[in-house]
Amino acid sequence: MYDQIITAIHAHWKVHGNAYPQAILLTECSWRWLNALRKRVNDSMAFTLELGWEHLLHGVPIQRSPDIDAGCRRSASATVARTTQPQH
Repeated sequence: MYDQIITAIHAHWKVHGNAYPQAILLTECSWRWLNALRKRVNDSMAFTLELGWEHLLHGVPIQRSPDIDAGCRRSASATVARTTQPQH
C-alpha cells in the first residue's frame, strides 16, 4: 500500500508540474494499517515520530474517507488512495 501511495504522489507531481496533491484519501482501515506499518518501521530504526505524524505522508495530508470498510483486510486491495489537484 505504501508503494502505491508513493507512486500516486510521483504521478501527481509529473502531471501537475511538481505541485503537491491536496490530500491522500484512505479508508479508516487502510489508514490504520498504513500507520501501523509506518510506526513499526520508525520504531525499528529508533526514529522519533513528530506530533501529528499519522496525518501527513511526505508532506501530503492524509484524510480518512467517510466510506465504511467492508471488513478490515490487510492488503493493498483495501486501499482507496488518490491524490487530488491543488486548488489555486
